[in-house]
Amino acid sequence: MKRHRSVSVAGALLLLASAGLACTYSAQPILVASDFSAVVRDDRGNGVQGVRVLLETDPYGPVSKKDAPSVRIATVVTDQNGVAAFSNVKAGKYYVTVDHSFLQRSEWVEVLPKVRNKKAATAIEMSWPLGVVTARSVAGSLQAPRNTGDALMDKASPQVALVTGAKLRIAELLTDRTLGASQTGDDGSFYIPGLPPGLYVLHIERAGDSLFRSLKEDVPFRVDSSSSSLVVSLKMGNVICGG
Repeated sequence: MKRHRSVSVAGALLLLASAGLACTYSAQPILVASDFSAVVRDDRGNGVQGVRVLLETDPYGPVSKKDAPSVRIATVVTDQNGVAAFSNVKAGKYYVTVDHSFLQRSEWVEVLPKVRNKKAATAIEMSWPLGVVTARSVAGSLQAPRNTGDALMDKASPQVALVTGAKLRIAELLTDRTLGASQTGDDGSFYIPGLPPGLYVLHIERAGDSLFRSLKEDVPFRVDSSSSSLVVSLKMGNVICGG
């Protein structure tokens, strides 16, 4: 099951993909040529260099047997323009996936036979990561639905409260190298200072107890000195997306 989380940022509601594949599949695969590229772009449209992109078979497509596991066909690292090129791919259905330990992004494609390649795209655009939170600094407050003991009511009418004692770690997006750590205070607030402008990932973790269910989220975060948002209000909560 694919899941999303809702994150409220300075009054605006965003839908962010949690760890695992984002729900980005269309009802029909993207038609591509046997030679095609995946172009990985960040939240500002710039090519992302150094990301691994996987090409894997669709278990339900003609390239592999029904109910068989996906088979990795190729792994390509994006160049300085964010381009990962695949060549001489056999006709069939595949998954093209930005391979990241906790912020994956995938597209469903169908490679057409060469005789039909005039109808096919030679490149697909992949925005990654999805749902980036932008603010002047990594500062704000964390909220989540309370655990009332009534699982049905918690889903139907969640009671949101400030989360205390959550562990926070900020890291470089591509390498996951830790740059700072903190935890939320008694009022759910947090602040990790000293970060230059750039793309990061904010890891949030808290053990479950009588107040909250266990939390484990990874939020893409852009520090931008020109942003109008000084702090952010992160509202963590699962929303089912797809089957």
